[in-house]
Amino acid sequence: MFVKITSQMRIYYLCLFLFLFSCKSDTIDSSQTGEEEYFEDYVSPSNKWGYIDPSGNIVIEKKFDDLRPFKNGLARANLNGKWGFIDKTGSAIIAHEYRGTYPFKEDLARIQNFEKEYGFIDKSGKMIIPDTFDLVFDFNSGRARAKKDGIYGYIDTKGKWVIDAKFKKCSNFENGVARVYQYGKVGVINEEGQFEIPFEDGNEKMWASEGSYIRAKKNGKYRFYDLQTNKVVLDGLTNAIDFKDDLTAIQEKEGMWSIVDKEFNQLFEVSADKVKYAGNEKWIVIKEKKYSLYDMSGKLMTSEPYDMIYEFNDGYAPFEKYGKWGYLNEEGSVIKDPVLPLAWEFNEGFARVIHKGYIGYINKEMKLAFDEGFIDAHNFSEGLAHVQ
Repeated sequence: MFVKITSQMRIYYLCLFLFLFSCKSDTIDSSQTGEEEYFEDYVSPSNKWGYIDPSGNIVIEKKFDDLRPFKNGLARANLNGKWGFIDKTGSAIIAHEYRGTYPFKEDLARIQNFEKEYGFIDKSGKMIIPDTFDLVFDFNSGRARAKKDGIYGYIDTKGKWVIDAKFKKCSNFENGVARVYQYGKVGVINEEGQFEIPFEDGNEKMWASEGSYIRAKKNGKYRFYDLQTNKVVLDGLTNAIDFKDDLTAIQEKEGMWSIVDKEFNQLFEVSADKVKYAGNEKWIVIKEKKYSLYDMSGKLMTSEPYDMIYEFNDGYAPFEKYGKWGYLNEEGSVIKDPVLPLAWEFNEGFARVIHKGYIGYINKEMKLAFDEGFIDAHNFSEGLAHVQ
């Protein structure tokens, strides 16, 4: 039996969906911002959360106030306004006693107490790093950025400062380096805290990139640094995006983009306002607010321009035409006509869609997978999806 969604709920989901999709490539989820939603005057929701399996059966009872996806066999769960961790039977593995909990990374998970201080626990629930920090982030390569008294540094898995707190902002370590900000400047340090790219006047921003490259913006122009030589390898670009799968796109003049490989050899050039990597060696090309799909040879794959195309996941990409949504396959062909009010990406063989006012799931045959619809629902992860 379907649960009826009110007109107000439909408006809510429409706004939420459009916001999430419009911000998809730039969104940082709560596990990265260091904040977990919590209401001081907590009221337990009347509609509870549980988990379904790939057959649509409720396998973990709808009794939780909020839930998150399973990762490595554990999921964060909110019961009566407090967060803890459960296993795939729904049993509490780590007690519900925190204002916020975050996914395990390198065997440690961030927690936030009700004084809004942060620390780390292990998978037994033991406090490994005391909850005395203003803010902490996930461990990467044995280093976690931490904030104390308004400034940032890096701690090790015992909670000791290995790079002193002295930065206004900083990033997680990726590929052995991190970006740090101080005095209005940005630089790059290694895991010992030594500068690979020093603070420079005019450097406005830097972005983590794949492999040995760092994308940066200096004096209004984009450039790439090679971390193997600590030198600029390409400069003076009008625009550029980060490397993915050893590919990037650069713009040397307005209106024209070049798709290049990791040696910056041009693979093809296209006239566009903007380009985005769609995954699986496909490119989304945006011109005059219309979206098309290109392959690595520069061949147009879609039969017509669309109002929106999103990245491929699990073999399919959502697209929008005249306010309705459908799906493209990896050949750029329409595999599901644009008849859906809203549609999300595929994950583990299923995609969420709005159907007759409800949130349901379709399978890769593009058919409704289950009879039941939900007030809210999320992607499958490790074989389970949390639904309300």
